[in-house]
Amino acid sequence: MGIYNANQFAQNISGLGGVSEVYMVTTSTASSGYPRSFWGRWFKPRRNLYDTIAEAEAALQGGINEVVLLSPESHSLSSALTWDKSNSALIGLAPDASFMNQRSRIGMSADFAAMMTVSGNGNLFKNLYFMHGRGNAANLNCLTVSGDRNVFVGCHFAGPQNAAEAAAAGYDLIRLDGAEETIFRGCTIGNVTITSTTTNLVELQADAGAVMFEDCIFLINSGGANNTVLKLDTGGMDRPIIFKNCIGIATGTSCTYAITGDYLKTHKKVYLFNTDFSGFGDVCSANNESHVISMAGSALRASDASNSLGVAYDHTD
Repeated sequence: MGIYNANQFAQNISGLGGVSEVYMVTTSTASSGYPRSFWGRWFKPRRNLYDTIAEAEAALQGGINEVVLLSPESHSLSSALTWDKSNSALIGLAPDASFMNQRSRIGMSADFAAMMTVSGNGNLFKNLYFMHGRGNAANLNCLTVSGDRNVFVGCHFAGPQNAAEAAAAGYDLIRLDGAEETIFRGCTIGNVTITSTTTNLVELQADAGAVMFEDCIFLINSGGANNTVLKLDTGGMDRPIIFKNCIGIATGTSCTYAITGDYLKTHKKVYLFNTDFSGFGDVCSANNESHVISMAGSALRASDASNSLGVAYDHTD
């Protein structure tokens, strides 16, 4: 079969040049047709083979372009995961998928308020599926990002997986807490299976800014009017936010606004480029309309000329 070059493989699937070291995480049970013995034989050196994501993250030196490869199976966290290393990558080895859990899966076997926190800078997370919740209303947050310049590619943040979390007031799927220059590219955020009542898919806290959502899909199975795609806390935005080629879909009860919060400022706007929302009464409240800018292929609707709301096709016009 030839010589397996883990560094070259990690470089190819991550797109990162100059990978310095590669680590592998796989569970101790046979899964996805590949038992642990398979990875033990072919992943060299064996000293870089770990049982859990936390063990692999702890082994990283940080700052030298290391890559952690996640086997195509379910990885259950027994405690909250903090990724405090910088300039590293966590890459799922499962095939790419548009929705659902085909990707390498990260879940939780215990209850904790925030499932994963990224406090390091300049990391890449790719091809991962985040399953959040166990039926405990204390599980209020799947991902918090406090570090800067982190990138998420082809990830699915599946939202609350149980009615208890979905009905909890203040549930935030993703929190950006002081994070600057965060990119979400080709991600799915939310789900259409568990009914949510007051869910914020993304919430900006403590001067987060320069956020880019590119080719992303936002999903809410709405059981109430107060679900949102984006919520801006007071003090939660210090630079522009850009949605490029995105769509937000709320099924069920119509949501009042896709974007909420009165912390939009004239020099710190939300820009919608080729972006539409469906299942929302409006994109934002009237007092924030001048701060949410719709451009390019975003929808134009009647007298409210830039509200970016998807509507049914009218074949009579």
